[in-house]
Amino acid sequence: MVQVSPLRLKVEFESDIPELSLKCNIQSLTDRMKKDSAFWHSTVVNQDHEALRAHYALGLCGEAGEVADEIKKMSYHPDREARRVDLGTELSDVLIYLLLLADLEGIDIIDMYLKKREHNISRWGDPEV
Repeated sequence: MVQVSPLRLKVEFESDIPELSLKCNIQSLTDRMKKDSAFWHSTVVNQDHEALRAHYALGLCGEAGEVADEIKKMSYHPDREARRVDLGTELSDVLIYLLLLADLEGIDIIDMYLKKREHNISRWGDPEV
């Protein structure tokens, strides 16, 4: 039985196959982003494909820098839990730009991840074993 929680973008179902479970969780997220991407694409003033590509790539880099900054702050900030929440916010910004860029370029990011995962398993072994 499949249960979908639209607020958390989480899919739960019975499966003994970890890759299938992971793919369904990521797929629900990317399905939501595909629905949202038309809106996000329209918010960029110059909607030329090249401009959108640059906008998303630079946004991704900027947000990755903010992730690094939050990690730096975690090393000396007394309230690490507050910093952890801020880190989660920045990581979600990275994910948004990553998904938007993949969608714009017609890249199936789930398929690419699973292929890369298989490649890594062939090089370094299966983490599930």
